[in-house]
Amino acid sequence: DGLRRGGGGGGGGGGGGRGRTWVVVGPLMVVLALGVGSEIAFGAWCYEYATARVGMPPTEAAYLTAVYWSSFTCGRLGAVPLAAALPPEGLLLPSLVLEVASALLVLCDPSSERVLWAATVGAGVGVCALYSNVMSLLAGHGLMSAPIVSAMQFACSLGHMTLPNLVALVMRHTSLGHESLFVVLAAANAACLVLVAAVSLHLRRRYKSAPPAALFDAGAKQV
Repeated sequence: DGLRRGGGGGGGGGGGGRGRTWVVVGPLMVVLALGVGSEIAFGAWCYEYATARVGMPPTEAAYLTAVYWSSFTCGRLGAVPLAAALPPEGLLLPSLVLEVASALLVLCDPSSERVLWAATVGAGVGVCALYSNVMSLLAGHGLMSAPIVSAMQFACSLGHMTLPNLVALVMRHTSLGHESLFVVLAAANAACLVLVAAVSLHLRRRYKSAPPAALFDAGAKQV
């Protein structure tokens, strides 16, 4: 609470303070649901897309899936030093732009194998920092608590269960076919981008954040 701006002292005025907190937490729950759901949907469906839509041999499609998760891992490792220098939104916004751009790239040339490889790397790197930086964004503005962490985990689980199934429903009940995967991913990540930008602007106006290095040190101590 010491990071908060404005009147009334530590708790933010009871119910009103809780209401202002959930104005931030609610949109970020949607971001995690859509973002984590998109992460799992790509991992679940990229093999099917590669074999059925692009015509890759099964072995190459399996390598494509491995490249996606390898890009995710390498991106997360690469984001560690950046987290010490940039605020969470400084990593979230470019990552989400990369996610949207990767999905749109495939939609521009849905049958291209080269485009799919490039988009797979972009999607893996783009999603790697989502969860950790959403949590850092909350922590840096004094908005972390046990109920909020629980709510964030619930949002992740909800997205995990629903987005991959939504891709299947859109594929089955529309004429989009296998491109449904990237239509859903583009829409979901575009919504995340808008929500993160709006929340970041709100936090910048209403709260004082901790410096990135302080967040990094705090996280290191917890580990």
